[in-house]
Amino acid sequence: MKVLTIYTAIMLPLTLIVGFFGMNFANLPLIDAPSGWTVALGVMLATLSGSVWVFIAVGWIHRPGAKATQAYLRRGLSAAARAPVQVANTAFETAATPLRALSNRKSTVRKAASEDGKVERSQ
Repeated sequence: MKVLTIYTAIMLPLTLIVGFFGMNFANLPLIDAPSGWTVALGVMLATLSGSVWVFIAVGWIHRPGAKATQAYLRRGLSAAARAPVQVANTAFETAATPLRALSNRKSTVRKAASEDGKVERSQ
Protein backbone atom coordinates (compact mmCIF):
# COMPACT_ATOMS: atom_id res chain seq x y z
CA MET A 1 0.00 0.00 0.00
CA LYS A 2 2.96 2.29 0.64
CA VAL A 3 4.10 1.94 -2.98
CA LEU A 4 0.69 3.02 -4.26
CA THR A 5 0.70 6.00 -1.89
CA ILE A 6 4.14 7.10 -3.08
CA TYR A 7 3.16 6.71 -6.73
CA THR A 8 -0.03 8.71 -6.17
CA ALA A 9 1.76 11.46 -4.27
CA ILE A 10 4.30 11.83 -7.08
CA MET A 11 1.78 11.73 -9.93
CA LEU A 12 -0.96 13.94 -8.44
CA PRO A 13 0.82 17.30 -8.82
CA LEU A 14 1.84 16.40 -12.37
CA THR A 15 -1.75 15.50 -13.19
CA LEU A 16 -2.98 18.80 -11.78
CA ILE A 17 -0.50 20.78 -13.90
CA VAL A 18 -1.45 18.87 -17.05
CA GLY A 19 -5.15 19.29 -16.25
CA PHE A 20 -4.71 23.03 -15.76
CA PHE A 21 -3.03 23.51 -19.12
CA GLY A 22 -5.48 21.13 -20.79
CA MET A 23 -8.46 23.43 -20.19
CA ASN A 24 -9.83 25.15 -23.27
CA PHE A 25 -9.81 28.78 -22.17
CA ALA A 26 -8.41 31.71 -24.13
CA ASN A 27 -6.62 33.52 -21.31
CA LEU A 28 -4.50 30.80 -19.71
CA PRO A 29 -0.99 31.85 -18.68
CA LEU A 30 1.84 30.76 -21.00
CA ILE A 31 -0.56 29.61 -23.73
CA ASP A 32 0.47 32.26 -26.25
CA ALA A 33 4.10 32.44 -25.17
CA PRO A 34 6.55 30.75 -27.58
CA SER A 35 8.35 29.02 -24.72
CA GLY A 36 5.20 28.25 -22.71
CA TRP A 37 5.39 24.50 -23.07
CA THR A 38 9.04 24.42 -22.02
CA VAL A 39 8.24 26.44 -18.90
CA ALA A 40 5.36 24.07 -18.08
CA LEU A 41 7.62 21.08 -18.68
CA GLY A 42 10.29 22.60 -16.43
CA VAL A 43 7.74 23.13 -13.66
CA MET A 44 6.59 19.53 -14.01
CA LEU A 45 10.16 18.18 -13.89
CA ALA A 46 10.94 20.34 -10.85
CA THR A 47 7.80 19.06 -9.14
CA LEU A 48 8.72 15.47 -9.97
CA SER A 49 12.28 15.91 -8.72
CA GLY A 50 11.12 17.60 -5.54
CA SER A 51 8.57 14.86 -4.79
CA VAL A 52 11.08 12.08 -5.34
CA TRP A 53 13.71 13.92 -3.25
CA VAL A 54 11.25 14.30 -0.34
CA PHE A 55 10.41 10.59 -0.37
CA ILE A 56 14.10 9.67 -0.51
CA ALA A 57 14.83 12.04 2.41
CA VAL A 58 11.99 10.54 4.45
CA GLY A 59 13.27 7.04 3.67
CA TRP A 60 10.26 5.75 1.81
CA ILE A 61 12.23 5.30 -1.40
CA HIS A 62 15.66 3.71 -1.20
CA ARG A 63 18.07 2.11 -3.56
CA PRO A 64 18.30 -1.65 -3.10
CA GLY A 65 21.69 -3.27 -2.62
CA ALA A 66 23.52 -5.19 -5.32
CA LYS A 67 22.37 -8.61 -4.08
CA ALA A 68 18.73 -7.53 -3.93
CA THR A 69 18.96 -6.06 -7.43
CA GLN A 70 20.47 -9.28 -8.76
CA ALA A 71 17.74 -11.32 -7.09
CA TYR A 72 15.00 -9.10 -8.59
CA LEU A 73 16.58 -9.35 -12.03
CA ARG A 74 17.03 -13.12 -11.75
CA ARG A 75 13.39 -13.62 -10.75
CA GLY A 76 12.17 -11.27 -13.46
CA LEU A 77 14.24 -12.84 -16.21
CA SER A 78 13.26 -16.38 -15.23
CA ALA A 79 9.59 -15.38 -15.18
CA ALA A 80 9.99 -13.73 -18.59
CA ALA A 81 11.62 -16.89 -19.95
CA ARG A 82 8.81 -19.10 -18.60
CA ALA A 83 5.97 -16.90 -19.83
CA PRO A 84 5.93 -17.99 -23.52
CA VAL A 85 5.98 -21.66 -22.50
CA GLN A 86 3.10 -21.13 -20.08
CA VAL A 87 1.10 -19.23 -22.70
CA ALA A 88 1.67 -21.96 -25.28
CA ASN A 89 0.77 -24.67 -22.76
CA THR A 90 -2.44 -22.85 -21.80
CA ALA A 91 -3.38 -22.38 -25.46
CA PHE A 92 -2.77 -26.08 -26.15
CA GLU A 93 -4.80 -27.16 -23.12
CA THR A 94 -7.65 -24.85 -24.09
CA ALA A 95 -7.65 -26.11 -27.68
CA ALA A 96 -7.48 -29.76 -26.61
CA THR A 97 -10.31 -29.59 -24.07
CA PRO A 98 -13.19 -30.10 -26.57
CA LEU A 99 -11.31 -32.98 -28.20
CA ARG A 100 -10.77 -34.69 -24.85
CA ALA A 101 -14.43 -34.26 -23.96
CA LEU A 102 -15.43 -35.84 -27.28
CA SER A 103 -12.96 -38.69 -26.79
CA ASN A 104 -14.18 -39.34 -23.25
CA ARG A 105 -17.79 -39.38 -24.42
CA LYS A 106 -17.04 -41.92 -27.17
CA SER A 107 -15.20 -44.23 -24.77
CA THR A 108 -18.07 -43.97 -22.26
CA VAL A 109 -20.59 -44.87 -24.96
CA ARG A 110 -18.47 -47.86 -26.09
CA LYS A 111 -18.04 -49.04 -22.52
CA ALA A 112 -21.76 -48.78 -21.80
CA ALA A 113 -22.63 -50.60 -25.03
CA SER A 114 -20.16 -53.42 -24.34
CA GLU A 115 -21.56 -53.89 -20.85
CA ASP A 116 -25.06 -54.25 -22.30
CA GLY A 117 -23.78 -56.90 -24.71
CA LYS A 118 -24.83 -54.99 -27.78
CA VAL A 119 -21.34 -54.55 -29.15
CA GLU A 120 -18.75 -57.27 -29.14
CA ARG A 121 -15.19 -56.24 -28.61
CA SER A 122 -12.88 -57.19 -31.45
CA GLN A 123 -9.35 -58.16 -30.65
